[in-house]
Amino acid sequence: MDREIIERAKNINLMAYLELVLGLVPHKRSANNGTFYLSPFRQEKGPSLHVSYSNGIW
Repeated sequence: MDREIIERAKNINLMAYLELVLGLVPHKRSANNGTFYLSPFRQEKGPSLHVSYSNGIW
């Protein structure tokens, strides 16, 4: 993969993308632990998809 594409991907705000583009609703926000969402890949009652504020990983 092109290095420029990788660097651009690293700069995407994952939480904004999940909420604004995919329409996911945050179920729990924490200053230290990030945000939890219901997985878009399966039916679930408790949020399992986690995105970290500090390092932008999921």
